[in-house]
Amino acid sequence: GLGDVYKRQLSEYLGVETYVLTHVEENFRGMILGTLNIYGIKVLEIQSKTMPVFVIRGGKAVEYRGSIDSIPEELVLASVDAVKPDIVVLAPVMNELGISVINSLVSYGLKTLAVDIQGYVRSIESGRIACKWLKELEQAIANADIVHGNIAEFCFSSSEEEVLRYLAVLTTQNKSAVLVSLDQRGTYVVHQGEAYYIPALAVNAVDSVGTGDILLAVSSYFKASGLPILEAVTRGVVAASLKVENAYRTWFDKETVETVAEEHVKNIRAVKV
Repeated sequence: GLGDVYKRQLSEYLGVETYVLTHVEENFRGMILGTLNIYGIKVLEIQSKTMPVFVIRGGKAVEYRGSIDSIPEELVLASVDAVKPDIVVLAPVMNELGISVINSLVSYGLKTLAVDIQGYVRSIESGRIACKWLKELEQAIANADIVHGNIAEFCFSSSEEEVLRYLAVLTTQNKSAVLVSLDQRGTYVVHQGEAYYIPALAVNAVDSVGTGDILLAVSSYFKASGLPILEAVTRGVVAASLKVENAYRTWFDKETVETVAEEHVKNIRAVKV
């Protein structure tokens, strides 16, 4: 499934024809479909009697209640066959999507296959959300075009240096770019064995919920548009920063993102790994 932040920014702010394959809980069906319709989003609906509920504190999901049904791989592939998208963003929230889907989509000739690892590494310990790294993610990361996770979600190590070294080795022999969010500090980009740092914009922080979603979706859009990966991700960083400052009004527009990013690329620096 895709979070509301992904769907809204792609459809409303970037003018992309957007489809979402997601569960729709029957008691909230009218509200969910009505809201998405406002933004021009087409829903590939999976009827459900369950609903995931997250408790957010400090911009992070810390507790999980409710439940969510799995999404069969064959349903994902059939939906991609039907829609024929240029970009696919896989963004499960709580293990409802198998890692094998990533590997299966490699042969579909997508302009950009993007993955958010958040919903793959989440586990539950006494009702609280914890992180559990999965070895199977290594091949999946290598097969995707863009992968995103917060630094805390690469939980095989608590050392940023070790995480970057691990990802540098993982990306040396493939096309993938891994975006490592550092919250208000910015983003690392690891690509073809090299690491780079893109600082966040200096903004007045209002609400940071969903900034990782914006980073991945906007970066994926500009990557699919043909921009080099660092330029594409810089636009994602700019868009995410603008959302933090403008959380309760219009987040950003494409022209502003591109104008600010053209100046912000000067702030990228290489990181030794």
